[in-house]
Amino acid sequence: MRFNDIIRLGQLIDSLNVHNHILTVHNEPPAAKYGDLFVNESWYTLSTLQGPKTLNQDILYTGLSSVRHRYKPVYAQETLWSRNKYHPQYTDEHLRKNLYTILFSGSILCFGDMDGNSSSGFSGTMDLDDRYQERPDSKPDT
Repeated sequence: MRFNDIIRLGQLIDSLNVHNHILTVHNEPPAAKYGDLFVNESWYTLSTLQGPKTLNQDILYTGLSSVRHRYKPVYAQETLWSRNKYHPQYTDEHLRKNLYTILFSGSILCFGDMDGNSSSGFSGTMDLDDRYQERPDSKPDT
């Protein structure tokens, strides 16, 4: 979809948004590196990012904090999805370090633990037997 069409539709949706729901754009991965093109739009509630997908906490922090707007949070949508074929192979230690980095960058996290891609695992079904619960249930070593 073209940039101007997204702006026009965002304004239209906002004009009909009588219940003040969150309005955002599911940005493509380069937004975490080059900036969120919609962040200054009046109808835009928060930045939704697909990345950076990395094991390097410096890259992760820089990518998330660089798109921050003073009054709008960052939603780290597809940033830490364990076992997703488009993400690095995260160990439990990587997950913990990246989780803290996301939180300390002032971002909101959507954690996914799937087997394959964005449509598999718990995100692709409502059957609780299909979920991957071992990592969310794990506790750090003491």
